[in-house]
Amino acid sequence: MHRHWQLLKMAFRAMTCRVTSGPPAIGLRGLAAWIAADIVFLVGIGYSADSRFSEYGLGLTIGETLLAIAVSALVLRPEHRVVACAVLTVVSTAILAVYTALLAGSGVLADIMDIPPSARWAASLASFALYLLWLAAAYAAALRGIHPVSRRQGWGRAGAVMAVQLLVAFTFPTFPAFSTRDSYDNPPNFRSYARSLMPERTRDVAEEPRRVDGARVELAQPALMDEAIARLVPQTRGETDVYAIGIAGWAEQDVFIKELDGALAAVGKVLPIRDRTLRLVNHIDSIERTPVVLRTNFAAAVRSVGRVMDRDEDVLLLFMTSHGSPDGIALRLPGLISTDLAPEDVADVLDREGIKNRIVVVSACYSGVFVKPLANDNTIVITAADEKSTSFGCSNEREWTYFGDAFFNHNLRADVSIEEAFLDAKVMIGQWEARDGLTPSNPQGHFGPALMAKLARIYGTSRQAEQANRP
Repeated sequence: MHRHWQLLKMAFRAMTCRVTSGPPAIGLRGLAAWIAADIVFLVGIGYSADSRFSEYGLGLTIGETLLAIAVSALVLRPEHRVVACAVLTVVSTAILAVYTALLAGSGVLADIMDIPPSARWAASLASFALYLLWLAAAYAAALRGIHPVSRRQGWGRAGAVMAVQLLVAFTFPTFPAFSTRDSYDNPPNFRSYARSLMPERTRDVAEEPRRVDGARVELAQPALMDEAIARLVPQTRGETDVYAIGIAGWAEQDVFIKELDGALAAVGKVLPIRDRTLRLVNHIDSIERTPVVLRTNFAAAVRSVGRVMDRDEDVLLLFMTSHGSPDGIALRLPGLISTDLAPEDVADVLDREGIKNRIVVVSACYSGVFVKPLANDNTIVITAADEKSTSFGCSNEREWTYFGDAFFNHNLRADVSIEEAFLDAKVMIGQWEARDGLTPSNPQGHFGPALMAKLARIYGTSRQAEQANRP
């Protein structure tokens, strides 16, 4: 214990730029203890009364911390590498604690004094620069005490350590272990923090280079909805028809519109949805020809399908793909809408329009929140994750998310039931997540027995039609 007190003393003296010679003999177990304390601090700093715990965020916090320490060790002298890592860990944690407290206090003061955004931006940028300078000076003092070198050499080694740590901070994906609505939309990593320091006008240009004319787009929606609804084929008397509503909610990543198109194409090979599909898409490239995802458009789409279909006999497939949160699925089109479509909202609309038989598939983080409000004997609910977990594969260069790829692209076929396709996809997703070292998303499925029996008859008809059309 005495050695750890010595290390604390050395770290706190380094924070005042004082050099302490004769570092204590801290072993790997001692270093592990200080790393654990650092992780506890980093996890706890994001806690608030309205926050939710995220295992995904915890894993990323642990991963980034260990990686930062590992790369720091590579630029330190081998003979004192362990104690140097321990001292630098304590220094960085203590300075971050002070900096965080000062930021919180200055934010409150700025609100009280009603300081304009431009002045706040300048002050934030200056405080961040001072934070980095203070950290570098403390690192230099600590390293000079461990390895007696000149002031210039101490600054050089401190600069090397900070360079590799900043590289990790900028490149490693970061998400808090305790997330709020704000931190979910704006994860507290260096990239998002750097953007937050920009003036509002500059930040809008940097983050949202393609904003729509909200008023113009909104005025065009009634005509676009009427055109889309007019193309729906009426239900066939005496047969079970399947209608589909597809939603791509997030405008700023192409993966969601790609997944929507791919999913509807895959479903069309299994269920008879041809000419019975409505698409609602938030994407700047389609706003002239396709209705966007507004709450009013969603309600209008369900209402219109309900009027065309036989509500007791036919089936509605609702597929939604976007980012998600514990509040629901995200609807975002810069310049027009930034909100969530909650599970309760979806259930209320479907119930109000009398849609009895429904398949709801949600490809989004935390999409398990949709299961409980929608599940019954006549409903199938399939989600990409449980209510506490994120899903994966939302990068812009991809054609599918992990869930969409596994369920629609690989496993949804006419020769297996929708439940079998889901179970096979769940296994596949688990294998991909294990391969990539990701926290399991744990996809969820509820399969109402009454609707499963109805779908079994449709599946059989689809297979017979496919066989009849073969040469």
